[in-house]
Amino acid sequence: CAAALALLTASHATSAAELQPPTPLTFAALWQEVQDANPELAAVAAESVMAAGDEVQAALRPNPQLQITSDYLGAPAREETVAVAQTIELGGKRAARMALAGRLRDLAGGLIAQKRAVLRATLRQAFFELLAAQARVDLAAETLALTRQDVDSVRQQIEAGRLPAVAATRTDIELTNAVLDTARARASLARNQRHLAALLGDRARSVTVAGSLADLHVLPPLSVLEDALPSAPALTTASLETARRAAQTDVEAAHRYGDLTLTAGLRYLSEVHEPAAVLSVSVPLPFSDRNQGNLARAQGAAEQAAALERAMEIEVARDLDDAYQRYDTAVQATMRIADTIVPAAEHTLAVTIRGFKLGKFGLIELIDARRTLLAARTQLIDARLEAQSAISDVSRVLGDERLADAAETKQP
Repeated sequence: CAAALALLTASHATSAAELQPPTPLTFAALWQEVQDANPELAAVAAESVMAAGDEVQAALRPNPQLQITSDYLGAPAREETVAVAQTIELGGKRAARMALAGRLRDLAGGLIAQKRAVLRATLRQAFFELLAAQARVDLAAETLALTRQDVDSVRQQIEAGRLPAVAATRTDIELTNAVLDTARARASLARNQRHLAALLGDRARSVTVAGSLADLHVLPPLSVLEDALPSAPALTTASLETARRAAQTDVEAAHRYGDLTLTAGLRYLSEVHEPAAVLSVSVPLPFSDRNQGNLARAQGAAEQAAALERAMEIEVARDLDDAYQRYDTAVQATMRIADTIVPAAEHTLAVTIRGFKLGKFGLIELIDARRTLLAARTQLIDARLEAQSAISDVSRVLGDERLADAAETKQP
């Protein structure tokens, strides 16, 4: 009996632990998880390892070759030669190859920085979308509870003879709509949870977040942010790609020159039983192949990279301007809604509820006042989310470190 009781107690404890909601995570905690577990970031980070290998290989000189030759086999005058051949690179091939490897290393670092900025901005967007979804669920639950209170109040009014029985139908419709809105809000919450969990590498994970939509970064003027554009991750990567292709052009240019091969050794002459030194020098004659095709292609690629870099300058400047204008508009809307529209709607609803209980207002006025407040609070959530989305886009363009350094936090 005691064992069964202990087993039952343990079972209840396990069930309670399984039903325990997950601990809400802050953005900082989520970002740390993403850095540790995101496969895309790990894949980009592997570029640095590959670039390090390229640098090691680029610095190596050609290996010498051991040559053993036997001539006139079976004849009394058989000759045997042992020699070492060494290729000497001409035209600055090794220096050009090492410079290209250095550019590849720099480009790998730029790609990592760009991926981090994009991933952090994506995570930030998903984080605040989930915060907004949680806020909509809370708002829908509050609206549902208040609508149920309205239903009870109307029924009391009907029983008292102050409202016709048809009024119950109207409130039942409002209650049904509130139930549907709550279901839609919860479905949206589940979708946003799966989206955020996917960034953490586990779509089945249940994630809740801790924070406030009202915590907005105060961005400096657009002109200040534009000054940081030259070091934007995407533009930095484009510049590094231009440098890499220029280095590739130097490599192809160096291959216009053939390499010198020196061969030195000893030859044993069986007929006279004496050794003799041998020495040879060989170099290709560039009559036809002067690597002109590869050089032309590399030059075209370098010109293409420079053009793409200029296009990227225009693109990041446009993206920054668009995001900043969205941010400015959303912040202004948020302040007006929070400071004016929501308080007015709350006051109107409070007055309407009192008047409805006293018979001064009808059911339609009560429902309209309730809908107006719901719409105002929904607008506030949407405006705050839009402001946060714009900040995420600014972060995507400029990189998270610059945004963190330039911004303060406020609650409009």
